[in-house]
Amino acid sequence: MFDAITARLTDRRWHRRFAREHRMVRPSGQERHKLRLVLGVGRSGTSWVSRVLAACGAPMRCMSEPLYHIRPALQLGQHRDHTAIGYERELRPGHRLLRAYHLLTERTAFCHEIGLTPFILRDDESWRTCLIKEVHGLLATEALLRGLRRPAVLLVRDPVYVADSILSVNGLDNWYLAGESQSVLAPAFLGRFIPERTVDMRRAAAAAATWRGARGAAARLTLTVGLINRMFTSLAIGYPVAMLVEYERLCDDPHALFPAIATFLNLTWDAAAADFLESTTHASAPDAADPYAVVRQTESQTARRWHVLADDDAQTCRQLLIDAGLQRTVTPNHCHKQAA
Repeated sequence: MFDAITARLTDRRWHRRFAREHRMVRPSGQERHKLRLVLGVGRSGTSWVSRVLAACGAPMRCMSEPLYHIRPALQLGQHRDHTAIGYERELRPGHRLLRAYHLLTERTAFCHEIGLTPFILRDDESWRTCLIKEVHGLLATEALLRGLRRPAVLLVRDPVYVADSILSVNGLDNWYLAGESQSVLAPAFLGRFIPERTVDMRRAAAAAATWRGARGAAARLTLTVGLINRMFTSLAIGYPVAMLVEYERLCDDPHALFPAIATFLNLTWDAAAADFLESTTHASAPDAADPYAVVRQTESQTARRWHVLADDDAQTCRQLLIDAGLQRTVTPNHCHKQAA
């Protein structure tokens, strides 16, 4: 009960501070039904997907990772990444995370006023869809599906490749997903998404905690991403508004799966989007070396060389997934769900 009271007080303080700092913003929430989400761990293909979808010709607003940059800061947890929220199955109607997503659909100058301009990919005057790509606050995905009830694409990718890619960009002192790495081991999360392997999961996490250097950092990231993948897989089965997309299959057949994703999100797949997609599938050497480029050699993505990990470290991480019961369990049909 004390925690619930504290949470409500935190929400109220954030709302009061927001109102004080942005007096010209009067949220109406009238456009929240136009919200569409692309969610996934960083380095799992979310930028590629959102940039291709943003090339569709219909008027839209498209934003990339706005949650971390909203001011006042959302402060969803006590971690360096202040958006690192613990697992939540449901959020109160006034929760600041739900309110933040609602605010992103405001047609006022709100997004520009609070400093989100650099993260806006498109903001057409008469937009009909508000597409948000986000890699933060992912453990609240179930609560967002329940609270927002808007179509969401959930991207998953091989956890070992994701871990290697994150470390290649952020270094071994990486703090992204540090909060989530603790929260996914909480009883509420394990009991919800992997109850039959809770003991195995804890043993694997304890082993990973003893390793140092690149192997230890990658192992902890691998387990965290593997558990988030498990969560996404489960949510796509249980919620009609969620569509699971596997990055590796997207690379294998982008020209079939991207139109299916657009249809699920109620976007019109057109020649402009198809042309842009084609331009992203054959990278030049400089583009291939740029970790933030959305251009890639799609045919070689699933067998690329490691950036940071040695082969034996990668194999250790792969075995850790097996020991924890987190080997890949993606069902192909999830990539072809139709919008409800």
